[in-house]
Amino acid sequence: MPEKPTYEALEKRIKRLEQTEKALIASEQKWRDILVNIPQIGIALDPQARIIFANDHFLKLTGWKANEVIDQDWFDLFIPVNVREAVRNVFSTVMSQQDTLGFSTYENQIVTRCSGLRDVAWSNVLTKDAQGNILDVTCLGIDLTERNQLEATLNASERFLSTIFDSIQDGISVLDAQLNVVRVNQTMRDLYAHEQPLEGKKCYEAYHGRSKPCSVCPTIRSLSSGKLEMSEVPLKVQEREMGILELFAFPMLDDSGNSIGAVEFVRNVTDRKRAESALRESEERFRALVEKSPLGISLIADDGAYKYINPQFTNIFGYTLEDIPTGNAWFKKSFPDKAYRQKAITKWVEDKKQINVGQARPRVFTVTCKDGEQKKIHFRPVTMENHDQFVSYEDITEKSMLEQQLLQAQKFEAIGTLAGGIAHNFNNILMGIQGRTSLMSLELMPSHPNLEHIKSIDACIQSATGLTKQLLGFARGGKYEVKAININALVLNSATMFSRTRKEINVHTKMPQAQLLVDADRGQIEQVLLNLYINAWQAMPGGGELYLETSAVSLDDNDCKPFDAKPGRYANVSITDTGIGMDENTCRRIFDPFFTTKEKRRGTGLGLASAYGIIKNHGGIITVNSKRNHGTTFNIYLKISEKEIHPEIATAEAVVKGSGTILLVDDEEMIINVSQALLEKLGYQVIAAKSGEEATEVVLRMGSGIDLVILDVIMPGMDGIITFDRIRAIHPQMPVLLSSGYAVDGQSVEILQRGCNGFIQKPFDISKLSLKIQNIMEAATAGNQR
Repeated sequence: MPEKPTYEALEKRIKRLEQTEKALIASEQKWRDILVNIPQIGIALDPQARIIFANDHFLKLTGWKANEVIDQDWFDLFIPVNVREAVRNVFSTVMSQQDTLGFSTYENQIVTRCSGLRDVAWSNVLTKDAQGNILDVTCLGIDLTERNQLEATLNASERFLSTIFDSIQDGISVLDAQLNVVRVNQTMRDLYAHEQPLEGKKCYEAYHGRSKPCSVCPTIRSLSSGKLEMSEVPLKVQEREMGILELFAFPMLDDSGNSIGAVEFVRNVTDRKRAESALRESEERFRALVEKSPLGISLIADDGAYKYINPQFTNIFGYTLEDIPTGNAWFKKSFPDKAYRQKAITKWVEDKKQINVGQARPRVFTVTCKDGEQKKIHFRPVTMENHDQFVSYEDITEKSMLEQQLLQAQKFEAIGTLAGGIAHNFNNILMGIQGRTSLMSLELMPSHPNLEHIKSIDACIQSATGLTKQLLGFARGGKYEVKAININALVLNSATMFSRTRKEINVHTKMPQAQLLVDADRGQIEQVLLNLYINAWQAMPGGGELYLETSAVSLDDNDCKPFDAKPGRYANVSITDTGIGMDENTCRRIFDPFFTTKEKRRGTGLGLASAYGIIKNHGGIITVNSKRNHGTTFNIYLKISEKEIHPEIATAEAVVKGSGTILLVDDEEMIINVSQALLEKLGYQVIAAKSGEEATEVVLRMGSGIDLVILDVIMPGMDGIITFDRIRAIHPQMPVLLSSGYAVDGQSVEILQRGCNGFIQKPFDISKLSLKIQNIMEAATAGNQR
């Protein structure tokens, strides 16, 4: 059994306990004094998390009073609901610690009355008894709310600035004073495509793979000068030059103004440099194009000042920038006529208002050049985005003249075709009359009274034939019998004959050489000269002077092109009168068929039209130059001939009879009847065919039984060319005489070139027909005998 304690032992123990209690109370008071006075929030919780102590800092922070919080559940009163469970778990972990000190830290939010949620960092100390049981937990806290908010603000600002830093399209590199890379943005990383971090390396190592700074480094200059510096450096990736960089270095200075580093801004200008180079090339090409342009070009500012004109502008108009500094100066000089100038200005202003930017406003005006020459100009102004006017000018004077000549040619073509058709049909009718009168005259004795009437009818036929010759003069194929003639002799003879009938006209001739040969139809050229003489006489009703001059000239391509003629040596016949002259409008129409300035019923308007057609059909040129009250000059140009003149042998008009079989091919019943009668009267047997198909059948059937074919050129269906080819295919030596109401041209020429034996123009009389037949048949017989 243990020994019972003595009274003295109990008394000593009680005294020790009392001393211990006093010590504890003193210790507790000491710690409480510490908790009350420390500049931190402090609380004490029992093991069930009830509040057993709260210092003034805590109460002031939360807005509670001590009696309101003592013995209250810490979690229910101060921990937000959304994190309460998590904080309880942390508290449980703290309370379960087995170490002697029982110290722990954590952070959570608490609820306050006056300032909302506060962020608090806690340091916890467990108080245990001798047996290790937890008596309480003392919690010391630091209010981190402002610090956390500041950190959040700083973090947000950092993220904001970092986002901007990385989103800048230029590369940015922050360097220290030793050229070490401190920081780079994403563009810089992408630019160099480095997998390893760039930070911490020397800039020349990181970016250029060099062992020493670049010779053109702007950062070194910037650190030295304290100013912005700039250079262009090559962009190299893995030793390959990929483009050009534009590098700006801006110094960073401390408070004393010393350079402590630099910020580099790097911009990839490869595309821009290429674009600039391409733009320069484009500008050079455009300038070269504008400078060499065949069109005049000007650039006019919105206020009307001329900013630029190209060389061709000056070539066209003669004006320079000094001559026309403004639009007003241009209009005054280019359009001296006030009314016409106002018309041009009005059109310019109206078009400028109505037409959108980039759209051309084409107009044609007649412009007076610096030397006084008037030109027809095609304007194409375009309003640009900046409201400047880009204007191109095309000189269409020659083009306009060519277009007028083309229209004239087309008009002559159309009217000529019509006239040719009329003349052809009329000649067929005249052929019927001519043939009948020929037959009648053969039946009458020379003393018969009706013979005079027949001769009068023949004279009427000849007059009508002259009219058809005028029609055919400007019709397609208006040449008849072309041979070398002396144009000097023809002009002189025709002038002499004309002067005998017009005594009031004094004719002057000038012919430097005795002989000037051209290939032409004598009769038609005589007709042209006569028409021009008559025109001059009518322009000088009170008498006057007529000057006739011939010469040999050379015309080049520029001279001939407007008239669709060929360059070479030409005989020029100039006919000048001192008459009343013509205005410009009349000159333009003077060669038009049926155009006349004479009173009604005093002119047909065929004379000069016929002259134009005849010269044109001879491959020549005819021009007119005239001014009102200053006379008129006609110039005729005919190609000089290399042939020799063969003297003409006069033949008596006699009827030559013969024998043989003739195939007569014509689609006109009237021509068949009269021609057959004439041929039979001459002693020939006649087989008539009304078409090409019928004619070839006859040749197939009869062969060499036919001595001659008289073939009409114009027939429906199988025309004269095809019929001729078919006949010659069947019988190669068959003699063929062409007959047509048209002139020797077009199809007739083509058939003659294929080997046809001759041509006779309708209307013909029995004498001409008999001679043609005799010549062809004798030539054919002689050929067969050889």
